[in-house]
Amino acid sequence: MIKISTSRFLAAATRQLVMSMILGVLSMQCSSATPIVHAVENTGCTCPTNSLGSILSCAADTCTYTLQVTYWIGYQPGTNSTLLLVSECPSGYCYSNGTQPNFMLPVNATREQLDSLICGGQHRTGLVCGECVAGTAPAINSDTFACVLCSPDDASLNALYYILAVYVPLLLIFLCIIVFNIKLTTGPANAFIVYAQIVSSTFGLTADGQIPLSLISPHADRLVNSYKVPYNLFNLQVFGNLLPPLCIGTQLNTMDIISLKYLEAVFPLLVIIFIVVLLKLQRCTGRGGVTCCAVLHRWKCSLLPALAAFLLLSYNRFCFIAAQVIAPQPIWNLEHNRVSTSAFFEATFAVNDAVYVARYALPTFLILITFVLLIPLMLLDYPLKWAEKCIIRYKCLSRHFSSANIHILLDVFQGCFKDNRRFFAGMYFMLRLSMYITYASTDTWLVQYIVQQFLVTGYIVLLAIYHPYKNKILNYIDIFIFTNLAFLNILTIYIMSALQNTDPISAARSAFFVQYVLAIMPGVCLVGYMAYKLFLCISRHSNIAMQGKSTGQLELMTDAGLSTSNPPNDDEIEVLMDRATHGQTYMS
Repeated sequence: MIKISTSRFLAAATRQLVMSMILGVLSMQCSSATPIVHAVENTGCTCPTNSLGSILSCAADTCTYTLQVTYWIGYQPGTNSTLLLVSECPSGYCYSNGTQPNFMLPVNATREQLDSLICGGQHRTGLVCGECVAGTAPAINSDTFACVLCSPDDASLNALYYILAVYVPLLLIFLCIIVFNIKLTTGPANAFIVYAQIVSSTFGLTADGQIPLSLISPHADRLVNSYKVPYNLFNLQVFGNLLPPLCIGTQLNTMDIISLKYLEAVFPLLVIIFIVVLLKLQRCTGRGGVTCCAVLHRWKCSLLPALAAFLLLSYNRFCFIAAQVIAPQPIWNLEHNRVSTSAFFEATFAVNDAVYVARYALPTFLILITFVLLIPLMLLDYPLKWAEKCIIRYKCLSRHFSSANIHILLDVFQGCFKDNRRFFAGMYFMLRLSMYITYASTDTWLVQYIVQQFLVTGYIVLLAIYHPYKNKILNYIDIFIFTNLAFLNILTIYIMSALQNTDPISAARSAFFVQYVLAIMPGVCLVGYMAYKLFLCISRHSNIAMQGKSTGQLELMTDAGLSTSNPPNDDEIEVLMDRATHGQTYMS
């Protein structure tokens, strides 16, 4: 019995030991406690091969890694892979300590520690911090898609706030354009609108978050907002960014939020279509009906400038949203070899993911083909006349469009250019498109800004050679604005390089403030020009009123038999006007 009991005890102990070893192995395999740096006894550390340069540096004597604040490092979520991955972070997604361009990773950091350190402060998690943590959702009015606390009740109320802050101002803006017949496609506005749209999107002073403003100055973000808020009006972004971050849906991801912004871009067209429908359905019966018809007919003359304003402002918005949807997120290993490619703002979606392609990428490509490419091609078409030939050939098009109507619309954009340079109107749209293609297709921000520099410089050369405007002054204005844009871009490249090479922050800080002056300069010049025009307008009306008053006084004096060569003083004129008002005769 003792032997049997002993053998049973030994068998049970053996089984327990084997099970514990198996569970230990499994727990090691399934555990996320794979260290980022493996310590070696009393001999320092072994740093794996690293071809990332200053992005990720390893110190063998202290067993630590140092990572740039604009980068993410971690492992593939949901797997047991021990392969370290590195990628650039979208603005506002990853860790920033606010004082240094680099930060130190903990010794033997685990998956959870890395995720919490790099993504947790922004309420994010996952691959390249691409997901919001439970209980939060991306804000629709945040440029960085900040993850904020969200509940169904809050989401419904926030949606109402968002409509009031975004769609109502857009409605009022386009009603003002229609009522006052405001033209945004005149020569002086061309370059400035392009400048305002690009500087507040792809040419931002923060390089899309790659230049942490907290390193420059505690007030740098306020300086950036001081020019972005007014410039964003030309991107159809009115007051939404002035509100606190608003969550409008607990189940929405970042790609859903980006796609919803297409509604902001198309909303002005819906306003114009609604007014056209009113014109078609109008019934001029009764006093109120006649008054309404008179107002609508006055608006009818303003529909063409309003449609041109929609194309001018919404075009850039469509391009920017499309670039955000299709922009890739390359993910590298430590040898700087690409391991995979995801959607930039939602790294949980691979670019070949069926859901991503069907729900986001495919609709975006349809918008690019039907709207984004069509407008510049029609404006570049002036020497080719292919659009006119298509309309004549296909009867289904000629029923709704005529070559005369298309020429009238195109002339709104091309009228300020010389007859043999009218295609330059399309060049302005192509410049925008090329900027966003660069934004969406380059692997690194530095490469993007270098390519953009070549594009802007090339456009300056074309303006200097061809002088496309009828008014010579407009050629010099455009050259000045685009040269300003080129200098902005050069300084951005310098600041990015200085921070990556750990140059003194003071040099980057000085360059930033020069950038800020350059960024606001065209806006200040525009405000000064508008104030000057307003002053001339007020002076002109004042002179007309004074001339009218003088003419009335002379007529009154003539009727009263007074000599105009010896006019009365002011008191006599007041008596004269008072008696004339009451029907009395002036007696000398």
